[in-house]
Order: sequence, then C-alpha cells, then structure tokens
Amino acid sequence: MELILFPLRNLAVGASPATQADMINYAAAAGSGTFPVSSNHFWHGGLHFKTPTGGATGGFAVQAVARGRIVAYRLNDDWQIYEPVAGTVHKFSSSFVLIKHDLEHNYRPDPAFPNEKLFGKYRFYSLYMNLLPKAQLQAKARLPWFLCSNRVDPPALVGKRGAECLYQDSKNGMVQLKIGATSHWVPRNMVATRTVAGALKYFLTDPLGFSYNRDPSTFKPGIQTNAVVPCNIKVEAGDIIGYPGGVTVGTSFVDELLHFETFVNDADIAFADNTSTYTYAGNKSRSGKLACGEFSRDSSVPPPAPAPGAPAPPPTPPVWSRHYNINTKTTSAGSTHYLFTPPTTTLPGTTALKVYSDVDWKKGPTPWLFWRGSQFLKANGHVDHAKTQPTAVQAERLAVKQRTEWSSGDLPGRFAELQAGESGLPALAAAEFTKFVAHAKSQCFWEQVPGLPPATALWHLNPLYFVAQLRRCLLPFHHVEPAAFDRLAQRTFTEALNLLDERDKELVAMTPATQARFLQWFGYTAPSPPLVASTLVAMSHGAPTAIPHVATLTAAVAHVRGVIRKSKAAFQSSLRNKNLMRGFSVADYERTYAYVYGPDTAAKHIHLCYAFLKSMAPINNAVPLDWDGSVNTVLHECSHFADMGGLKDLSYTDAAGATVGPYGITHCVKMAQQFPSAALLNADNFSYFMTDGMHGTADRFTYLD
Repeated sequence: MELILFPLRNLAVGASPATQADMINYAAAAGSGTFPVSSNHFWHGGLHFKTPTGGATGGFAVQAVARGRIVAYRLNDDWQIYEPVAGTVHKFSSSFVLIKHDLEHNYRPDPAFPNEKLFGKYRFYSLYMNLLPKAQLQAKARLPWFLCSNRVDPPALVGKRGAECLYQDSKNGMVQLKIGATSHWVPRNMVATRTVAGALKYFLTDPLGFSYNRDPSTFKPGIQTNAVVPCNIKVEAGDIIGYPGGVTVGTSFVDELLHFETFVNDADIAFADNTSTYTYAGNKSRSGKLACGEFSRDSSVPPPAPAPGAPAPPPTPPVWSRHYNINTKTTSAGSTHYLFTPPTTTLPGTTALKVYSDVDWKKGPTPWLFWRGSQFLKANGHVDHAKTQPTAVQAERLAVKQRTEWSSGDLPGRFAELQAGESGLPALAAAEFTKFVAHAKSQCFWEQVPGLPPATALWHLNPLYFVAQLRRCLLPFHHVEPAAFDRLAQRTFTEALNLLDERDKELVAMTPATQARFLQWFGYTAPSPPLVASTLVAMSHGAPTAIPHVATLTAAVAHVRGVIRKSKAAFQSSLRNKNLMRGFSVADYERTYAYVYGPDTAAKHIHLCYAFLKSMAPINNAVPLDWDGSVNTVLHECSHFADMGGLKDLSYTDAAGATVGPYGITHCVKMAQQFPSAALLNADNFSYFMTDGMHGTADRFTYLD
C-alpha cells in the first residue's frame, strides 16, 4: 500500500484534503495549460491548476504526491521577466521540483502460482513547475523543509511512540524537541501535548525514524537561485515542496498557479500497458493480501450447455467490485474471499474471487489509451490539423509518448509555426521570435539533470487521472481521504498506547479509586465471591471454554497487568513504521462489528469495519475521538491476539437462565459480579476497564498538526 495524495494542500486548520473534484475545479479555474494540447496548439505534457488566493499563513501549498526522491529543483530569486515587445512585461516563475517515485508492490510471490510475475518497483516521475520564487516564498509561514534543512535518517529509531520529549522551539511546521540527549527538529504531526500534574508535556505520536538538522524557518546558507540543482533528497507523501507561483497568460498575470505533470520512462510503460511481459494475478482464486485494487469474480453459475450443433455461448463477463465490498474468511486452511453489496451485510454464498494486481491499468473498468504523439502532432510537437485530435473524454485516460517540453534540444524548431502566425495567433517577427525562444529555453532543465531518461523516451499520463488511478489502486482504504484516515489512526493508537501505560501504573500503585475501577470490571474482592458456574465453563463463539479460577485480587491484578504489558510490547513491535496502519487491515466497511483471528500474531490483521470507521469525523483536532468506536475497539480487538492476551468473547447462562456477555457495559458489569474469572478473560471487560472514564470526553492529548 502507498499513501497517494493530490499535489495541492489547503493549509487552513482542519481543512479537508483535496479531492479529485477539487482538482477538476482548480484546473477549470486556470483557464490555460490543458493536457495534451495547450491553447497555443502546442504539445503540453501537464495540467495547470489555479488555487483560491491565500495569505502568508494560509492558502495552498504544493506537496509531494507520493514518497520518493527529489532529483532536481530550481528556485528563482524573484519573478522572472519576459518582454516580448518593448513596453510589454510578462512575469513568470521557472522554479520547479522534480521527484522520482519508486513504488513497492505489496504482493509477495506465491509458490502455488509459479507463473505469476509481479514487479518489485514501479517508477514514475512527478514535476511541479511555476513554483513561487524565493522573494515571495520567504513570507510564507511554512517553508519547504528541503530548502532549509537536511533530513537525517539514522540506522536506529530517533524515538519510540509515546516517548516523552523536552520542548525547545517551534517554527515552520516543525517542533524542536530534545529526545534523550540530542535535539531534533521533527514534523508537527508527530508531536502531541498533554497536561500532567499541571505541567505541559510533549510526546511522540509515531515511532520517529528521521529528523531534520537545523532551524527550518530560514533558507540554508548559500542556497542557489536561478540555477538547476541536481540532488537526491528523500521526501514523504505530503511533504511541502513549494507553493503555486504564477505565469502570464495572454496579457494577464495569473498567480497561485501550478503546472503539474507525471510521466513514465518508455522502458517502464509496459507494466501500465499490461502487455504479455507481465502475468497478472488473474489466475488466483484466493490471496492473503486483500489490501487494495479492484477485483472481479467469476459467475457462480456456469452457462448452460449449448444445444446440439449450436455455437457455445459467450463467456460470462467478470463482475467488478471495489475492494471494500470484499469480505475475507481466514481459516487454518487459508483465505476465501466473498463479495457483498452495500447496504446489506448478507454474503451471497461462496462466490470465489479472482484477484488482480494493484496497478492493473488495462483490466480495470476504464482502460488507458496509449497514443504516440505522431498520431495528432507534427514532429515538432505542434498540432497537426490534418489529423484527429483526442477528445476531452479520451484525454482523461490518455498516455502519450512525446518528447518532454522541458528539453532545449528541439529549440528553436519546436516553435517554427509562430514565425508565420497560425490559427489566429499573431506572427512573430525575427527579433520577437528570438526573444520567445530564449524565454522557452530559460524554463528548460532536462539536459542539466544527470540520470534522467532520454527526452524522447517518455510517456506522459494525464496527471490528474494518473494520480486518481494510483489512489484507486494503492490507497489503504478508499472510503476516506488518506490524511483523514492517518489522522484518526494516529490519534487512536497514541491514545491507546498511552492509556495502556497509564492503567499499568495505576495497578502498580493501587489506590481506593483505582481499585474501585478494577472491581467494577473484574469483580474481585478479597477473597473472590462465589462462582455462579461451579464447572468454570463459559461459551466463546458458541464453543465451551474452560475458565481457570483466579481466587485472589493480587492474582487478578497480575493477570491484567500481564495483558497490558503484552499489548504494549506487541503494539510497539507491530507499528514501527510511520504509517500507523501498516500491518493492519481495514475492510468490510458495511459490517457493524470488528474481528480478528487470535493466532494471526505475525500479520495481526485487524478487520476494524464500521465499528472503528464510524469515527472518521475527527479529521481535525477540534473534534474529540469517539472512544467507544475507536480506542475501545482497537484495545478490544488487539486483546484477542495470542501474544497480546489471548482474551475471548465469553458468555454464560446465569442462575436465572439469562445469558450474560460477551458485549456491552451492562453484561460486563454483571459478569464481573457473578463470574469474575470469566470477566478476566472477556475482551470487552478489558477494553471497558481500559477506557473507563474516557467516554464522552475530549482527547487527553492536543495534537499539534
């Protein structure tokens, strides 16, 4: 799975991430720079996006659409000037950032299917052009960190999740913390505060594997301007890399404008083209990696046999479904996938699914079109009016092999038509044409960046729909924007982990108040009350489950502390990466409950479903967590794993013939009173004990970003 974003980010507090609909509106507002032909009838490999006007502390920033490495950038010192004729001044910016992305595939080779070939990495490039110059950029509250600081990636973690840090400073979207004996600048979204005994404390919300080495609020000394800077700078999806700059269109200067494009090397386009070079996962009837993508299922009823002499009926076409309509049943024998249709939760029998690879471009419901530029352009990239041009609908799913416009190797011949005037465009005199060619060349950079593919060996994909396709195929969950999901995951796991630590300390220093909390959910006094079930048996998912007797309060506390310690250790072990949900699965949105498989201790797939995802409302820090839907659910489900407690969902029949357990406050309190040994092993009793007093309250942490 990969975190994929659109290139524009609203910096307003609590703003929702940009959607595809937003990007379409921003492209329409630009009024220029269409793909694949611009208004001047020349090849245009990207799209222009015009954002709403912002200020020094708000507005829209430009962010990396995926993790990768900046291979080159240019920072103008100020607006550049182009004077096509005397007295006519056009402003523009040739500042840019070029990022190379190598996306990992999330499937592993399956020995059961030796003919299946899956790629290890998929490479594409993203280009962000016409960015804000330095003179205007320095007024922004959040500068691109790579212009101000250097990222440090040590071999060991800088700090663990939940680590308490000493606050030192806060600038430019980062916080300076002393972690251990060393000071580090870290992103604000990895830091939370909490008031403890009247003092404000700072904590890491994620395991921190990198930091920045200097004050990020000022440019690095000696930073180059007006020059192409080849580099190799690691960036994450969502890192701010600049701000929309501007360009003169016609006679008017359009500010807050971004040119964005995506392209693939000719050698790598075969994967997107789905040629025979790759055998996709269509031969699988099952897979343990239901993480992303779309899926087709075979018809569960074969077509009737043809009548004697009649032709065979055509094959039944596949039925396509998004992955969040897939339910996975995992047993010791493997995994079976089922399809269900919202809003019902009824599974239609045992219809098997064929699972296709993540970036399965051609077999999706809307395939890409692969055109050569020569199909509609002249050799120099000018429209060939004698040939059919791509329609607007075709352009949405179009990949074009065409020389990049950022190479100076085809100048001045590339713009020869401007000397004669063409289709209503004024003819440029010799002096004006020379100025125009120099203006175009000043924006080129291709030959100055080592290691780039040949300028003529590129496939340009419509950048808006290419990013949308990546999001469709690679995002961990499709119902919500990734920033919203990451925010909820960050807050949920931060609260859960620190609550585990807090309850552990309570049990070590038991007070009357904390003992009362313990007794409410686990029912122990000294000695334990009589057991309602003398045979010490309860039911777990319909199966008789022997319940070992724990007779003393001391032994009961020791048991709960053991579950807490195991849970803390397993959380830290499973969540080493910045992506909080790596190693976790979110699926079955339409189901109202969550579930796990206790023996699944290696992968720890948590099917969180609607019980967790209904908490998607708090995507900003002004809305408190739904503790019952998020923190409580995660603690409950994780306690089922064998290495995190191995707790059950238990129920039993009491002396009055009523069923007690396994879920809900009333049942859990009754179980604690009647059958305390069962309460010790019941997952809901444990999760209610953990979150007791937290329901209806705001987060205990204040998240800085």
